[in-house]
Amino acid sequence: MTIKTRFTELFGVEHPIVQGGMQWVGRAELVSAVANAGALGFITALTQPTPDDLRREIETTTTIGAYLGERLVGAARLTLDGETGWISRVAVAPDQQGAGIGSGLLEAVEAAAPAEVTRFRLGAGHKSSANIAMYERRGYQELSRSIDTAGIELVIMGKDR
Repeated sequence: MTIKTRFTELFGVEHPIVQGGMQWVGRAELVSAVANAGALGFITALTQPTPDDLRREIETTTTIGAYLGERLVGAARLTLDGETGWISRVAVAPDQQGAGIGSGLLEAVEAAAPAEVTRFRLGAGHKSSANIAMYERRGYQELSRSIDTAGIELVIMGKDR
């Protein structure tokens, strides 16, 4: 069943899907991923202590999607922190892994970083040997290891621009 409203006609949406505001969860990274999946997302303004903090979150987060036709098959996120671009959430659909999509997403988020970014950093699960090998092929080197809040050992990797 197709829903027809002024909104769906104006934006060419056949099946409107909306991610509602969820305080403490509706941050730029979630909204960006929702938008890349073709839905409408909302940043929860009250999650931020001040309007300037909200503005900074919007301005410093970019998510890029990879599509096969209309299907979202991968995504990666870039978060700006001064001269450092933190790359996270690099994900590729299992049936599309090994086709170069992850490398392409990495290249795209690096290219999306403004000129003042002089280095990139990312974290990979220590058991993700295929991912770590792909990052190494793209010039990343292990810098350190840490344990995240879920108890997973992360390999922190980086490279200069």
